[in-house]
Amino acid sequence: MNFAYFPARLESEKYDGYVTLTYLVHDNSEFEFLGAWPGADEHGNAAREFLPLIEGTQLHTFTAEIDYDDYDYFKDIEHGPITVGDQFGPEYHKYAGQYYVAIVGCDFSDNCGGSQDFKFDVD
Repeated sequence: MNFAYFPARLESEKYDGYVTLTYLVHDNSEFEFLGAWPGADEHGNAAREFLPLIEGTQLHTFTAEIDYDDYDYFKDIEHGPITVGDQFGPEYHKYAGQYYVAIVGCDFSDNCGGSQDFKFDVD
């Protein structure tokens, strides 16, 4: 099984906060929405249930801005809002260029560690 995770800020009548949108990715590259995971609370207790996305909910997504000349510069940029509707969900797109990827993993106590950057080209 393959999963996809997208950090977002969710705004609805019942919840206003940060979540991780969680999808099951099928062999045909289609995404099946499983739920929005709200993470751990202020006491470090991990949420045990997903939140649903109701039509009309507002989501804000994030990208990271990194300056490779100054490795101390890292900034999250918020985008949106995106309104949840019938055709809501991720899609695959391919953009030519040179890219860098790094992996960061965190446990439920918010202890995080990351890999070195990996450079690759997309034609």
